[in-house]
Amino acid sequence: MYMVENQILITPFKLVRVSNVQGSSTPLYAQYLQRDELLGELELLKARNIQPVLLPSKTSLTQDFLFAAGAIARAWDNTRSNAIVKPVNSAEEY
Repeated sequence: MYMVENQILITPFKLVRVSNVQGSSTPLYAQYLQRDELLGELELLKARNIQPVLLPSKTSLTQDFLFAAGAIARAWDNTRSNAIVKPVNSAEEY
């Protein structure tokens, strides 16, 4: 199983391969990626018929999470999903 985590450190994304044995996940290795590298790595996984799971880290930015979700959808030709981002003005009253 592969997971894509987004984070704030040096690179916004971490692609992690985990072993899932009897309900226990153990990381096997991790690869840190920039935005321009993520789609290429996802396409390599698709060629091997492996679809990752997207997991945000506690410190991830929403824009990076949405980028990763869009990259996964693009790699798997999922044209039925859309991400809509609307800026929030904190000065407005609801």
